[in-house]
Amino acid sequence: MAARTHRCANVDSDHFLLVSRIRARISNAKKLLGKKVEKYDYEKMTLLEKQVEYKINLKEHLQELAINPDDSFDSRWNKITGAIHKTAEETLGKASKKQPNNWFDKEC
Repeated sequence: MAARTHRCANVDSDHFLLVSRIRARISNAKKLLGKKVEKYDYEKMTLLEKQVEYKINLKEHLQELAINPDDSFDSRWNKITGAIHKTAEETLGKASKKQPNNWFDKEC
């Protein structure tokens, strides 16, 4: 019987445990630092014209960065992720909050 796999790791492997622990730490760190995860309207990416627009805008933003080889890894990472977030916000826009399903009422 084949072992189940989850996101590029065999469930029975040490790699799976390591990846799971790293994801948990990142999630907890974001909660502790009070960072709100930005959500974009990714459904627009199904449209071919939005995909092309996103690629063009991202390429422009990355070319504007002027990353120096002497910069620290964290500095380069922050610049790149900033460009990705800026492009997503301009191209896709923020995701609207989904309205709760109010089918459940006091009588239920």
